[in-house]
Amino acid sequence: MAEMWTILLFVAALVAWPDSSQGQPVYLTTHDGWSFYKIPVSGQMTNANVKATCEAAGMSYPCHYSGGGRCTHHWTSGCIRFRDDGVICDTQDLLSPNLCGSLVTVAWLCQPLDDTFVYYPGGWQGHDSAWGVDVDTHNWALPGANYNNMYALCAVSDQDLNGCLTSPCVHGSCMNDIGGYTCTCENGWEGTNCDQAVSDADDCASSPCIHGICTDGYMSYTCSCENGWEGTNCDQDIDDCASSPCVHGTCTDDYMSYTCSCENGWTGTNCDQEIDDCASSPCIHGTCTDGYMNYTCSCENGWTGKDCDQVDPDECASNPCWLGGTCLDHVDGYSCVCPKDSTGKNCETGVYGGECYYFSSTALTHLEATHACSANSGRMVDVREEQQQLSLADKIGASTSGYYVCQSALKPCEPNVCQNGGICTSCFNETTTFCECADGFEGKFCEIDIDDCASNPCQNGGTCQDGINSYRCRCPTGSIGANCDSAIDWCQFTHCPFSWTCQAATSSFQCVNPYPVVREFRYQCSSASCPDGMYCTEEGAASFSCTVE
Repeated sequence: MAEMWTILLFVAALVAWPDSSQGQPVYLTTHDGWSFYKIPVSGQMTNANVKATCEAAGMSYPCHYSGGGRCTHHWTSGCIRFRDDGVICDTQDLLSPNLCGSLVTVAWLCQPLDDTFVYYPGGWQGHDSAWGVDVDTHNWALPGANYNNMYALCAVSDQDLNGCLTSPCVHGSCMNDIGGYTCTCENGWEGTNCDQAVSDADDCASSPCIHGICTDGYMSYTCSCENGWEGTNCDQDIDDCASSPCVHGTCTDDYMSYTCSCENGWTGTNCDQEIDDCASSPCIHGTCTDGYMNYTCSCENGWTGKDCDQVDPDECASNPCWLGGTCLDHVDGYSCVCPKDSTGKNCETGVYGGECYYFSSTALTHLEATHACSANSGRMVDVREEQQQLSLADKIGASTSGYYVCQSALKPCEPNVCQNGGICTSCFNETTTFCECADGFEGKFCEIDIDDCASNPCQNGGTCQDGINSYRCRCPTGSIGANCDSAIDWCQFTHCPFSWTCQAATSSFQCVNPYPVVREFRYQCSSASCPDGMYCTEEGAASFSCTVE
């Protein structure tokens, strides 16, 4: 139970209500045809002050009890009477659910009723005290004689708020008011009920249109503005920059015009045209592509440089690729395509006869070369066999220069960097690796699956499916064989009825009577006429065909 009260107190504390400290009535709620208001009282909270405050505002005043049913004890005939819920008699408690939710049935938990007092017949605890509620301290039954400048709880009947029912405002709009109504008159009308015409004068006499022509109206005027001006009195210069016309620039407003200061790289009246950096044809031997405040040149073969104005040398002219490598010339460089058993930027390291060799084009003395090989975990080549000498001499002779050769033993890699079952070997302290790929794979690390369908082995429109070091052909109807290179002999797999003759085609065959006779009925196809997967067509009295579905 304590937890529930805590929640109710928290909800009540969060409800914000209008400030009534300025002396104006604040509407609270409506109950049984009565609208209840909270009105500030000046002075002591006695019955007389509460009653006088309500009546001064043109309202009635409720008693501590509703006056209905069994709730007439703390009520007098001067107070309003309204229906209660049959359980609660206290006026402030009855209004609490309307203001603070159905769970709040006591006024001292409902913030809007804070510091409100109601008329108490005979006076509460003497001195003509009204009955009060204080939500902040959760107290009720406050004797009004002990409090000053609080609020009176007043009420007005809904019937008293329907002054607009008779449409009293002849030339205006009506708004209900406490104890009456208020009219807001149309132009040209005045009076309590907007039924008195106002005399009209020349509204253009004062020349209100600064940059325009004035047209007089009934208690009004209109201005037709000159070009470049706007506003009720044509006194505002139209801002030609308001629409932000300068797409890539800064706008400056002028009279009936504007100017744009463009950002770098843009031009045009509205700075919406990008400057063409290729307009000057800067690419001497190439094609120009425009960019933002820049351009790029695609040079013709043999030319290089930003503007394709420099001759591109042939970097392959010096034969930089060793050991049978193929040189590819590029702009400002080259690359080598190495044979299977060599690697390196210049294909300078290769495997021959189970040994690994490194070919250097650096000119060194024998001693310097020996140290260089040792530093690379190798040794100077030791030629002991004629075949080895011939092979190395041939490799060196294929290049434009060659000075010394280092040798290193091959050993398994740790770890194996070759993929797809490739065998890895390394040399020169594992600075160089070679992969012997399994069938069906290629690449430096055997990472490429060889496309066995690249040679288009499937004939007659067959579809090739690549496998690992293999392929499979899906043959079209009428073709068989590993490569779809054989035609199906339909007559080999079927027998025509009545000893008729079989005539095969690519996707069908026909059964024909070699000795046709005049028959009374045509041949009729049945489920036994053709093999599964083929459908039968009656061709005549003495023939039919079977075609693949």
